[in-house]
Parts: sequence; structure tokens; C-alpha cells
Amino acid sequence: MNTVMLAVAPVPKISAGIPFDYSPGHIAGEVIACACEGAVIAHLHVLDEYGNETTDLSVFDETLRLIRKESDIIIQGSTGGSPDLPLSDRSVSLEHPLVQTASLNMGSINFGDSVYLNPLPDIREFANRMRERQILAEMEIFDLSMLYVGLDFAEKQLVLPHFNFCFGFENALPAQEAVLRFMLEQLAEESGAIVGVLHNNGVDFSFLRLALNLGVDIVRTGFEDSTMGSESNAILTAGLRRQAELSGRPIADIAEAKKRLGVMEQSKMKEGK
Repeated sequence: MNTVMLAVAPVPKISAGIPFDYSPGHIAGEVIACACEGAVIAHLHVLDEYGNETTDLSVFDETLRLIRKESDIIIQGSTGGSPDLPLSDRSVSLEHPLVQTASLNMGSINFGDSVYLNPLPDIREFANRMRERQILAEMEIFDLSMLYVGLDFAEKQLVLPHFNFCFGFENALPAQEAVLRFMLEQLAEESGAIVGVLHNNGVDFSFLRLALNLGVDIVRTGFEDSTMGSESNAILTAGLRRQAELSGRPIADIAEAKKRLGVMEQSKMKEGK
């Protein structure tokens, strides 16, 4: 099988109630430690020092610059903020020069008793902003209909065929083998597609191990998805790396991941200017 890219989403949501230090130094340290364990992508939200969503890039900026001093890991910004925020606020991570890829939610979904709204005009606008800034869009797929929206976007060349299947969220894709296999079958004819998988609220690595065995390109771990009782994101990343090794999947390094994903290489990104 091809090499697999390891991603980490190290910062838990405040609503998860997980004790966590949201300071730039701590988050950067977690990301750097994960890179040492094989992570090649770090998924980060724009937050303040208390973990709240903000449009102020200062904490985010300090975090990214600290990361870049020690690691060339690919930085992924989130556009998945509260749907009550205007587009300019939700897409604020795209304004930072160190962001190389960004999440792009491909539709609306029921999360618990609330509706997470992502109308098509908003999705198109986010995609346009990413394309203008040469930021790779990672299409977040929470149900089957979103996959078909993503395929349509790729066919119209609004985005590249880069998908991330998000399993385990309430009222969304269940973490079941039959569902994952069906989703992958829908991409069988999609040349050059990149497929990632995350397992929200996973209690162990069994579902991600299944994804590895089925040949997905990216698997993600980290406190945003589940702590699995671990004390650090680095421990989770090391555990996921072992699962890849047991599945016979070599780990891609950062240079290979950048080449496969086609993310921008700029001196300002390396130097943090």
C-alpha cells in the first residue's frame, strides 16, 4: 500500500470539558511533539488563550510562529467556527500566511439538537477564498450527501478532490465498516482523490486501523477528536503510528506529504515572516 499521512488536531473543544492549556507555547509544544512522532499535518482553530473562538489572530499567530521555529509540519486552518458568525469571521484563519490547507465543511448537519448550517453559497465563497490564497481545501464530509456535493465541486474545478470523512459525530456518519467501505466505493473512479478519516469520540484505534487497512491516505488523531485516555497528543500520535506499522503502511514524512498534497512552499512560511 501507499504511504499514509498522519494528522493531528491537538486542541479540545471547551465543551468537551477536558483540562487543557490553550496558551500558544503549550499548543505549539504539543504540535512539535506530534511532528516528532510522525504527524505531518496539524489542524488548528483560531482561538484566544482561553480556548474561545475569536477573530483576533494574535494567539493563533504566536502559536504558528512557535511551531515553525521547530517544525515544517503542514498547517491546516479551520473554517468550521460557529455558524452564527459571518463568513469573514469563520474564514479568518485563511488570512494567516502560514496556513497551507484549510477545512471546508460541505453541507449542513444536525449536531445533537442543533443544526450546523453551511449553505452552498457559503461553501462556494469559502472555496473561492481558499483558491485565491492558494490554500488547499480539505472537504469535510459528515454524511453521504456531502460527498456528492464534494464530487460536484471537484468536477467543476472549484476544489481538488481532497476529502476527509468525519465519523462518530451524533446524527452523522456512524463509525461502521460497511459505511466506510461504501464511501470509499463512491470514489473508486475519482482519479487522484485524497481520502482522510477521523473518528470523533473514538475509545480506541480500531476504526482508524480499519481505515488504514482499506488504504486511506490520511488518518487523524488528537484531543479535538478524542483523548482515548491519553495524557498528550504525542502519545496519541505515537499510538496511531504503531497502528499504521501493524497495518504495513509506511509513514509519509513532511516533505512527501507536501508533494502529495501540493501545498505551497514559500520562504515566508518556513521563516515565519
